[in-house]
Amino acid sequence: LRKEIIQFSAVKQNLRNTQNRVDQELDRYKRLQYYNSKLVGANNQSRFLLILAEAVVDVLEVEMCAVYLRNNNNSKDSILIKEGFFNDIQDSEIINSFISIDNENPNQISLNDSLNMGPNLAYIFSQMLFTSIHDFAKGYSLFISGLISNENKSIYNKLDSGHIDIFSIISNHAVSMLRNKLREEQIL
Repeated sequence: LRKEIIQFSAVKQNLRNTQNRVDQELDRYKRLQYYNSKLVGANNQSRFLLILAEAVVDVLEVEMCAVYLRNNNNSKDSILIKEGFFNDIQDSEIINSFISIDNENPNQISLNDSLNMGPNLAYIFSQMLFTSIHDFAKGYSLFISGLISNENKSIYNKLDSGHIDIFSIISNHAVSMLRNKLREEQIL
């Protein structure tokens, strides 16, 4: 009887753990839906990119996000939005690192450790999710990243394939909405 009680307790604990993980994932998808709704209502470039950056930080539970919308025809119309960044990181460092990473893995989602971030950011960050999407016909490139610093890596979960899956959903939704807004000429 004692053995059965121990087995029952173990099964009960496993069920609780599973229920907690399911609840966390459900909460994550609710937050994703919330930000998707906000993106639909964004009425200008800056607001759209700011909401996107907030979504990456909140939904993926990463420390920072940088989103760069580059106008390939006129760099003066390009916008960089940073969420949660340290003040001592220059915009040019982020943009140059994005371009460097993009040259190695264009149009792909990548999970980079500090060795693959380029010389400008490697000393600061332990992990980064990164993707770039280029639409040469429309004349823009979109770069999205979620980052965890070396300084605070102990308080964040290590990025894994689950983060890549959610990041892919966020990126694909953002690109789809951006294309629609460009078509409607609401953003650019």
